[in-house]
Amino acid sequence: LDKMLTEARRVTPWLAEGASVPQQQVIRDFATSRAKALKDIKDRLPAHRRAGMPGWKKKREARPSLNYTRRGFRLDDGRLHLAAGIVLTVVWSRELP
Repeated sequence: LDKMLTEARRVTPWLAEGASVPQQQVIRDFATSRAKALKDIKDRLPAHRRAGMPGWKKKREARPSLNYTRRGFRLDDGRLHLAAGIVLTVVWSRELP
């Protein structure tokens, strides 16, 4: 899937404008959840215990969410630096280890 993303970014200008790290993470999350759903079906788990197939988030009904790996961000003086030059002030709910 990552190779397909690389090819799609090459031929699609609007896709290439965004950072690749969050796009790759979305693809990995999708692949993980799909593999879990297919495994549950293969293992013949009862329907109420199965993981559902991944679906689309509706733009107006879901908050945006991303998982950032070590490559996708850095913390510097209490500021969170994300891909594409986005800088946020972080308010922690607890002390980090």
